[in-house]
Amino acid sequence: MSTIRHIRAVIGSNLLLKWYPKLLGYTFRRAVTEEDFEIAYSIRHAVYTECGYLDAGEHCENKLHDKYDAASVTFLAFHKSTPVGTIRLTNTRQGSPVFEHFNVLNAEELMSERCCEIGRFAVLEEYRKSKRFASVGLIGICYYHSLGNDIDRWVGYGVHYVLKSFMLFSKPKTLPLGPLSEAHLEAREPFSSYFHKHGDHLVVFSVNIARSKPWLTLGYHLKKLIFRTDE
Repeated sequence: MSTIRHIRAVIGSNLLLKWYPKLLGYTFRRAVTEEDFEIAYSIRHAVYTECGYLDAGEHCENKLHDKYDAASVTFLAFHKSTPVGTIRLTNTRQGSPVFEHFNVLNAEELMSERCCEIGRFAVLEEYRKSKRFASVGLIGICYYHSLGNDIDRWVGYGVHYVLKSFMLFSKPKTLPLGPLSEAHLEAREPFSSYFHKHGDHLVVFSVNIARSKPWLTLGYHLKKLIFRTDE
């Protein structure tokens, strides 16, 4: 990693994720302890159930986790010490959920040490939409973590309007997809309600972190997230 890029990552992360959010009562950090991960799993379950992606009572411990958590980096958002959101980065070198759920063409080009899937994004209902600092702050901490750890690209999937959140950092590119196999359909079963609900509105995307310009986007963050709270 270049010295200039490292300096930008450190200063940018302090501005966007520490100093300004504290004015609004938000903090963001990486999950480290067992308690941190339990919080992340509980938020996921609560949000996915509320959105209709899981049946009520599914997962008896009211926690949602999978085989990729052990090899992922998970982050948490807090508002005045209350946990309100979570997100994770999963290195794609040995596969990740997006490749299990979609037939991404030329997927092998995206499976490397420098590429991560951004996913398991969940923010409690009260802190979405008008109070969206939690959502963009979580993407922000992934962004600056990536800058500081030589991660050049993200991949992920979601409904098309999710791409707007990522445009604060770098313009996402939709990826070409092939027909689903039986393996893809089987992998989707635990979240069949999610895929049934959104269907053709789902997109798989890629974000080139290496070409992002944190200094140009930082002012945009502050204008959109701090001074506008009516959206």
